[in-house]
Amino acid sequence: MNQETKLYETSNYEVKKQYPNDFETTKQYTIEEIQEGILALEQANRKYKDRLFRFIFQDKKNLLSLYNAMNGSNYTDEEQLEIFTVENVLYMNFKGDISFLVDLCLYLFEHQSSYNPNMGVRGLIYFAQSYNKYMEKHKLNRFGAKLLSLPKPVFVVFYNGTSWQEEETTIRLSDCFDMDEGEEACVEVVARMLNINYGKNKKLMEHCKPLMDYAVFVKKVRDYLKEGGSLEAAVNRAIEECIQEDCLREFLEQHRAEVVEIMLDSYSLENYQKIVEYEKEHMEQENQQLKSTVESMQNAMNKIECEKQTLQNKLDQNILSMIQMALEYGADETTAIRKTAEKCNVGEGFVKDLWNFFQKKD
Repeated sequence: MNQETKLYETSNYEVKKQYPNDFETTKQYTIEEIQEGILALEQANRKYKDRLFRFIFQDKKNLLSLYNAMNGSNYTDEEQLEIFTVENVLYMNFKGDISFLVDLCLYLFEHQSSYNPNMGVRGLIYFAQSYNKYMEKHKLNRFGAKLLSLPKPVFVVFYNGTSWQEEETTIRLSDCFDMDEGEEACVEVVARMLNINYGKNKKLMEHCKPLMDYAVFVKKVRDYLKEGGSLEAAVNRAIEECIQEDCLREFLEQHRAEVVEIMLDSYSLENYQKIVEYEKEHMEQENQQLKSTVESMQNAMNKIECEKQTLQNKLDQNILSMIQMALEYGADETTAIRKTAEKCNVGEGFVKDLWNFFQKKD
């Protein structure tokens, strides 16, 4: 059975434990179905997370709160922000994140629910289109003789995926370039990735309630899913508690039905099973490759150790032969050891110990 038609059983214990009422242990998927499930899950998950994040921070009041929290500033005039968004920049069905102008800087805020080391590439494309839009809006002539005055770019990625990440990580476009160490590229984009999962970057959260509320809501949904029961019940429970606790209250009251629908789509059980099985198979392949690599390295090290021991034995034999020859020509033992050490470029103490060991052995 080739890879294209190979079937995979959905028997992952963690998935079954999380969804005891819906889990199917007999259904099987082809590799094409698994890949389709991954794509559907990614698109739905991005749509949910992006929409929630954008809805919160397209509000200038919330966006200014986030800006102040990140920069230690105290701006109060929301009209200082000029928000513009380039739609469908990098992914089909993936709306552009929030970019805005303040203090002569062009800020790009992007949300990620999974770690992406290629954010530098995304930023390069996004900033190019953002600057193009900026120049068109302000009627700047890129072909003129006058030097353009453009806002400084600032790229921040807000991460709240489930895989462990540092509170802050720097991602560079140049990491993607195929070049030798020490070389410099003519283009660079630097993204500052902040972990906004609940409990991370506490200082930032304390100074920006909308961001803290967002982290709390996502955590509640995840926690209630771990307790078992249906996804819909977990989402509704999280919404009810957040409203009672004044956490995203206004947003959830206005968009409750939409939030529930999007989250149910994004956490589709069938898609989740498919991605788990896909990751399981690829993890097994990676483990096998790693095991083979370790075995190859171990074999190489054993071979080197054997060759090293062979050379050492040969050196020892040569040293002993030279001492014996010197003694046969009338040299005393001390002189024979000293002369041998000089000729072999080794320590006299080493030669003496070797000779004494040889003498005792005989």
